[in-house]
Amino acid sequence: MILEVAPNPPNQDELLKHLRTFLAGAGVSTRTQVNPELSSTALHLLTHLPAAREAVLEYFGSVLDGIVSRYNPQQEREGQNTYNEDEEIILGDLARVLSSLVTSSPSPWAPIVSTWSLDCLGKLSTKWSSKICGKQGPNSTQLLHEKMSAWLGCSAARVLLDLAADCLAKLMDNKVDTKIENTVDHMMSDTESCVAALLETSVKHTPHFDWVVAHIGSCFPHTVTHRVLSVGLKDFITASKEGEGELSLVKVPRLLSVVNILSHLATTHQTDLQTAVHSMLSSSMTTTTPSPTHIATVPFLLSLSSLSSGVRRALTTDLAPLLTPLLDRIPVLFPSWTSLYFPTPSTLLTSTTQLLLSTDRDGPQLLLLLLQAGAGQDGVATAAKTIMNSLLADIFTQVHSLTRHRTEEVAIFAGLSPHLATIQKLLLVEDSFQLTAATQLLSLYCLHKGRSVSAQLIKGLLGSCDKEQQLVVVVQLVNQLEQFHPSMVGEAVSLGLRDRSLDMKLFLSNLTKLSQLESGSCHSWLRAVTSCQAQLVEQLARPDMTELVLQLFRLVQPDNIMQPDNNMPDNNMQPDNNMRVNTLHKICHGFVQVILSTITSTNLSLEASAARVSSCENILLQLCQQHCGLQITLRFLLDSCLNSRYCVWLGGVQDLEEDSIRQKQAVSLLQDNYKFGSMPVQPLGSSTVFHAGTIGSGARGPPAENPVSEDQAEINRRTVAGVVMRC
Repeated sequence: MILEVAPNPPNQDELLKHLRTFLAGAGVSTRTQVNPELSSTALHLLTHLPAAREAVLEYFGSVLDGIVSRYNPQQEREGQNTYNEDEEIILGDLARVLSSLVTSSPSPWAPIVSTWSLDCLGKLSTKWSSKICGKQGPNSTQLLHEKMSAWLGCSAARVLLDLAADCLAKLMDNKVDTKIENTVDHMMSDTESCVAALLETSVKHTPHFDWVVAHIGSCFPHTVTHRVLSVGLKDFITASKEGEGELSLVKVPRLLSVVNILSHLATTHQTDLQTAVHSMLSSSMTTTTPSPTHIATVPFLLSLSSLSSGVRRALTTDLAPLLTPLLDRIPVLFPSWTSLYFPTPSTLLTSTTQLLLSTDRDGPQLLLLLLQAGAGQDGVATAAKTIMNSLLADIFTQVHSLTRHRTEEVAIFAGLSPHLATIQKLLLVEDSFQLTAATQLLSLYCLHKGRSVSAQLIKGLLGSCDKEQQLVVVVQLVNQLEQFHPSMVGEAVSLGLRDRSLDMKLFLSNLTKLSQLESGSCHSWLRAVTSCQAQLVEQLARPDMTELVLQLFRLVQPDNIMQPDNNMPDNNMQPDNNMRVNTLHKICHGFVQVILSTITSTNLSLEASAARVSSCENILLQLCQQHCGLQITLRFLLDSCLNSRYCVWLGGVQDLEEDSIRQKQAVSLLQDNYKFGSMPVQPLGSSTVFHAGTIGSGARGPPAENPVSEDQAEINRRTVAGVVMRC
């Protein structure tokens, strides 16, 4: 090495000699010249003569500019030798001396070296960007990491970047005042001064300086994020005082630089940014006596979020659990917010609404927080209601806007699907705000997502409403959604009948009540029942569902379907006269089984049994008017009376021989012989005898007793015969 720092300070004569040498050489030196001896003299003065510091750093800025001007990135990419011994000596000595100064005295030297190195990087980036990174047009798509890789190939840029990073590292290692202060007029800490220099340079040299910001931020994401927020908050307070009201960050260069730096950090260090933002927000709202910094935090974060999607995501992610215990502090800080940073309360409301409307992270949790906080009459509840109503109005505008203006996705709806069940429960509460807001929110969500989501919502409500007042909400939702999704109700009923997790009895009971409405609203439900008859008949076999299903089938009979204004049948809801044969077959079979099971049931009274048979007979009479309906019905009736287990209830005898051994699973005779232990253990001979096995069905048991008397069998026969004759 050329320069060796003496352990003892030199005398005055030696310093004057070095100073004259430096002034003589620096005065005639140009950037094309490389003079290691002059650089060594300059470093000696930097170390021992504080008054020469600015001149020496300015000289080295010129030297580094000359090194970059001689750097050829094309030769570097082609693998050619670009090594210059004198340049490497100068850069090595510069890095060593400045690093030793920062290490020995980080508090005075780190801010100085950091500011100088960042300023040099900014100037070099602006001046030589096209040479290092290639020419950039207005629509250039070169990525940030590509620019960073190009610049890191230059040794001068590497040295400056390492020095800037080393300054921050030394300050953090020594823990020199790294906390965010609570007042504005305090003196900046050392780390904050480094970050302030970063901001100033970013303002002057953006966008060419962005790669430096990205690199330093990636090296110290936690510290840089906290300090950038701290410095930005102080600048925000100062600018707001000067502007006397609402502040636009884009009009303040340093604040715009804060936005750019945080946006860069959000792409790779979202977690660190989220931690810093939440820490700042929490500390501002938990202090008993808020300072100016605490009061300005929420307006500052709202302003940042309006310009940076990364800050917005960091702020809203997991924000609901953070805010829940802090809601009581909002009325305390609200007057200060509106008086200092927002001209009117409506301006603050607009900022908050736009934040929620544009967030795509944890928006549903914030919606639930508003819905839950709005239940009550206190100040927090009033604020939550106001924000929710404003938000619903903006969502309505987005959903119902013209196609060319409509967004593909409403940001706040992202991730709402897992929370639909929780919001649906609010449709069953008695609080008027929660009920109204949840209804509007789900209606807008269904309109935006499509018919299938609407059907799922209606299906869930039909299976959970246990009070008649709650069904009014279902009617309101159907009236709002059906004009956009006409076949929604039919799809909802079909989904419900296939869903085994639903309380089917409650589902069918609610479906029956809605189908009996006196207004025209019942027509949608009757059409749905008509279209789902094949699925509905599957529930007939369940004894607890039989009466409900019969009631639904009676409601869709032509004689019962009337127009509300002229009492004439509604042809649009009558069963199709060209019903598919497989559907007709399924329905006829179900009602014949109900008739026979009712006749053989001992749990029903005579009147109830007769009424159920009469209902089934009326429905079968309508089915017989279908093509092949009469033949299918008669075949089911006659076959069941003659060849099924029901025949004994009509006075007949069931032929058990029909259930022969051939109709059962075949049994190996060899395996059957093993049961009797008759397999010979000696060699087989002419007299070996095998067990013959079981012949036929085995020994016949005693004849079964008749389950009914002759008189009751006669009554049953007359009932079935009457059904056959009337069909």
